Amino acid sequence: MSLADAVMPFHLVIVAFNASLLILIPIGRSRWQWIRHRRIRQLHLIMMLFIALQTLLGQYCPLTLLEADLRGEEAGPLFLARIVHAVLYWDLPLAFFGALYLLCAAWVVALWRWVPPSTEDVCL
Repeated sequence: MSLADAVMPFHLVIVAFNASLLILIPIGRSRWQWIRHRRIRQLHLIMMLFIALQTLLGQYCPLTLLEADLRGEEAGPLFLARIVHAVLYWDLPLAFFGALYLLCAAWVVALWRWVPPSTEDVCL
């Protein structure tokens, strides 16, 4: 396994974290206390705003660039890495992702008003 193949699952975990909270926050607003944990929500907001801004500026994700740099002219990735790659990298114009990420970032900001995080810093 190459270092590039190790970066890809880490990248997938970050994508899964960001995408799942877009759905879990409104679903769990009255069910799960951890949804209102301020540090989780702050991390989610910062990451979504960073991704949206970066894409609007026409830049690629640092993890995408790192993986591409590490991969270089290397032979094809492992089977699991190919699956993760297919999930993460869609062949669509950057403008599509800019609009999508901006919409997701706006949703995260709206969730702060609809499902506000706790004012206490509660441990999980």
